This record gives sequence, structure tokens and C-alpha cells, in this order.
Amino acid sequence: MYEYREVKGFKNKIPYHVSLEGRKGFYVPALYQVSQEVDQHSGELYNLASFTMITRHANEKMQWIHNAGDNKHRMPLFLTPEIEHAWVLDALGDDDMDEFFHFEMPSDAIAHYPVYSIRSRKPKPEGIIPDAYYDWGTKLPVYGREEPPAEQASLF
Repeated sequence: MYEYREVKGFKNKIPYHVSLEGRKGFYVPALYQVSQEVDQHSGELYNLASFTMITRHANEKMQWIHNAGDNKHRMPLFLTPEIEHAWVLDALGDDDMDEFFHFEMPSDAIAHYPVYSIRSRKPKPEGIIPDAYYDWGTKLPVYGREEPPAEQASLF
């Protein structure tokens, strides 16, 4: 999955590829509903599907990455393989939901790296692979370190 980070000195937010350490894939819990609606013009019935990804307050790493916008400091509800299995396959009661909704994936279990672009329609420079690490240069902060100092204007 991808998240954007606002970085001082950059015009646009920087996209990051986010995954779980040691895992090629993972589930993100979500809820969906399919309802039958009536088209107001034709009177025909049609199915309307809605989907929502379950999010929670972000852990330290995801707060660092998802640091701006209306939903800053939110993250998907990442789960361990055991909890994923229970979410997908087991019949869960209301009492079981508390464990799911309060689970916080530790920061060290989340892998991340900057990428060039996620949705741009502009052609990528030759050799840029969409999911590959992209070096944005020395102005891009590294997780766990302070932001790069702001450049000061000369007084002379």
C-alpha cells in the first residue's frame, strides 16, 4: 500500500511504499455492504456496493509518514497473520471485536521506502519502476532522525 508524507522543502508530498516486515502480502480489514437500490429515472433495480477500510490512530512510524491532511496520523488496521485468519475465517462475536479494533502493529513491524510516484499520469523518467525505491536526495528525512534543518538566508 502507499501513503504520502509532507516534507518541508518539497512542493508535493512524497509517496512511500508501506508493507509489513517479512511479508509479501497482507490483509487490511474492511467492511462492505451491497444494497439494492432503485434507479429514480428508469425504476430499475441495481446493486450498490460500498466499502470502508478500517483505520486506527497511527503508531509512531505511520505518524511520521502520514503526517498531513484531513486524516493525518491515521493508519490501516494492520493485523498479524493469526488475527487476519480469525477476521477472514472465524465466526466472530461482538466480544471478539475489541481485540481487533485495539490491536496496534508495532512500528518496527512496518517496512517503508520512498517511491517516485503513485498516480501521476505524466510519464516516468526512463528506468523508474513504479514500486521501486526512489532516492529523493539529501533533503528527504530518514525515519528516526530529525527533519533536515531549514536553510537559513545569509545576512550578508
